[in-house]
Amino acid sequence: MDDMLTGVNSVEEGQKLSDQLLNLLQSAGLCLRKWTSNCSELLEKIPVDLRDDRTVYDLDSPTSCIKTLGLKWQPTTDNFLFETPEYSNHDNPVTKRIAVSDSAKLFDPLGLVGPVIVAAKMYLQELWRNETSWDEPLNPPLQKQWRDFRKNLAELNNISIQRWVLSHTPVKQIQLHGFCDASEKAYGACIYIRSVSSDDTVTVNLLTAKSKVAPLATSRKQKRVCLPRLELSAALLLAHLYEKVSGALKIEIKPYFWSDSSIVLHWLAANPSRWKTFVANRVSEIQHLTANGKWNHVPGIENPADIISRGMDPAQLQHATLWWNGPNWLNEEPLIFPTKVASKVELPKEDLEERVTLAAHSIEPSFIFKLRSSFGDLKRLVAWILRFAHNAKLKNRDQRRYTHLTTEELNDSIKCLVRLAQHESR
Repeated sequence: MDDMLTGVNSVEEGQKLSDQLLNLLQSAGLCLRKWTSNCSELLEKIPVDLRDDRTVYDLDSPTSCIKTLGLKWQPTTDNFLFETPEYSNHDNPVTKRIAVSDSAKLFDPLGLVGPVIVAAKMYLQELWRNETSWDEPLNPPLQKQWRDFRKNLAELNNISIQRWVLSHTPVKQIQLHGFCDASEKAYGACIYIRSVSSDDTVTVNLLTAKSKVAPLATSRKQKRVCLPRLELSAALLLAHLYEKVSGALKIEIKPYFWSDSSIVLHWLAANPSRWKTFVANRVSEIQHLTANGKWNHVPGIENPADIISRGMDPAQLQHATLWWNGPNWLNEEPLIFPTKVASKVELPKEDLEERVTLAAHSIEPSFIFKLRSSFGDLKRLVAWILRFAHNAKLKNRDQRRYTHLTTEELNDSIKCLVRLAQHESR
């Protein structure tokens, strides 16, 4: 049994949900305990023995936090908080084993601090690239880099994220905006939810994000994945992330997808069969998963996914409004959104990875088809021609064999043989 984290829009809905959960689990002999909420009215309807101890004594305390699903939730402010992991090996030499153990303590299921996590991923990949052994002390620059990273993690304690991502007034429109980007070391995707309230107030907040490091070359002969392919992998990551988000929300929301790669948008705008295998397979899957949305071009400087593809220190991330709230134009009317069409941009042919196809050349029909108007007559004529050619090669030609031919047939046969001989001589 693990924790469950959910929310409702009213006390009545909360009461109904709690009753259903309690009855459902009790029917299986399970008792759901440690109930907590940021609504004291709802908690009063939960039996005291089933509440979390902190809800009884210090729920109203501004410092009271509840850990669930790897996050700290503060009921009084309804915010998510992060807690810096405790590292007890400060004085020990940093090894690959220690770095991997330290990074495993960073748990961020929603990807809210993804730029910090991806920095740790890129560091570990550098250790694999250097073929570092598990317990060999790293060289001084790498040791200093990891110690500085652990020290900077303390800034995560200052980050507070609102759990409620929509407008606080009744919402009349909701949109999902997904961004993707890649660098030479990593690629990532992030999704923002844009809500418009009844008084036309626009609220934009980060919903979730995900990142991956760029694959390493497995052999000396194998080259690293080029940047356009990494950009396409980022688009595929965004498509998979959108599939999970749309399935979890279970409401119809108009999605928008954004990339700053003109090549990727050019690939997605065409039929997958036009491209080579690597590109074609991914384009086909992306088009299938994002069929109800539209891909658009966003300037690189306004792409929040650029942050997660390159990594960022916690101190910088805390004040990065582009990461937490997306580009400024998301707060404007949709008419203000970027409208650049990537398909009109001239792209290098060597970067498009277009599949090589053999062009079919038209061949003029043989003159022999013009000798007769029906296929039956033509077959008989060809038979006479072949017979005439065979008999003409005999040393002792019997001229009587051709007496039954009409003058027209004999002339056509001779003309055809002449043209065939000319054709063969070429």
